[in-house]
Amino acid sequence: MTHRLAWTACAVFLCSIGASAAASDMAPGAWEYTMKTSVPGVPVSTPGVTARICLSEKDVPYAMATTGPGSKGDCRYENLRSAGGKTRYDMVCQGSDAPSGQFEFRSTATTVDGRGVIRSGSSKVIQEWHGQRVGDCQ
Repeated sequence: MTHRLAWTACAVFLCSIGASAAASDMAPGAWEYTMKTSVPGVPVSTPGVTARICLSEKDVPYAMATTGPGSKGDCRYENLRSAGGKTRYDMVCQGSDAPSGQFEFRSTATTVDGRGVIRSGSSKVIQEWHGQRVGDCQ
């Protein structure tokens, strides 16, 4: 179950990316993210995964693609709040055994660093990521 949750978390990240003083400081455009995933209690960690995505103005508050191509259609992002230089929000997915998560990050116009905790049943996956704006969307 824990390995399944780890792969689900990677899939959610890769499908979803595609957030500061205020999250709106991030500039829309092409971003490159590198993510590392770990599962508490499991000694094997996954290698870092790098993905390039296009963030629209609607996406930057969450630092991930929440609409359009690359978004995770059966998940929604809610309870967006910024305080103390961090932005936080919750992920709620539909379906039986659907994961849920809490994310937080710090960002500037051209960088973002974040952490997410995704839970499904009694399993937990931790994601840590760094992103950098690499230009305009193609």
